[in-house]
Amino acid sequence: MDHFLYRILPHLCPLCQTRSRSYLCEGCQGDLPRAQLCCRMCALPIPTGEHICGECLTSPKPYTLSVCPLLYRRPVDFLMAQFKDHQPRTLGRALLPLLLDSLREAYEPTRQWPQLLVPVPSHWRTRLRRGFNQAHALADMLGAATHVPVKPLVKRQGTVRAQKTLDRKTRFANLRDAFECSAALQGERVAVVDDVITTGATAELISQCLLNAGAREVHIWALARTPKPGS
Repeated sequence: MDHFLYRILPHLCPLCQTRSRSYLCEGCQGDLPRAQLCCRMCALPIPTGEHICGECLTSPKPYTLSVCPLLYRRPVDFLMAQFKDHQPRTLGRALLPLLLDSLREAYEPTRQWPQLLVPVPSHWRTRLRRGFNQAHALADMLGAATHVPVKPLVKRQGTVRAQKTLDRKTRFANLRDAFECSAALQGERVAVVDDVITTGATAELISQCLLNAGAREVHIWALARTPKPGS
């Protein structure tokens, strides 16, 4: 319905204010910062010709693959704020094709697709304020497009500080024991779905939680990845 309305009722692109028949005009869509040369494990930018970054080679993550089509730079930070607080379905559909293209490139023709999609849980106060969990909204759209079932198996427990201003080390300490998976997985391949990977702390802790519950392998799917400063 959203795409149909934009086609018959052109609006102003939120980034450049030109008239458009899609949420983002073609120019702004093409100018989004793409994550083109990135580590297959953590999705951070790396030099040409490498597949796994040095940090992941020396200290492998509990997940084996990350797929993120965008870098979390301007204007992606603005779009993610809109996605979280205002227009989850509309903006999700605008950026969903980019993620689906990256997924097809990452999996086909040899890598096996996950059997379950697990959205990153949000704190109940955040869900109450926003009225939804943006990761679950994205997972539902991905599930419909890929025919992979969505199961919110991971629950958030306890009270933690807001993650936004914390560095990687502090995020790990802040989130320790924050996630729980009560399901018994039977060797399934699982993809954890989130909107943005920042330091990777949440992805690592949830992945380990799923592996402890019996998952065979965990992948990470997200719209954007925050690069390290200076990269």
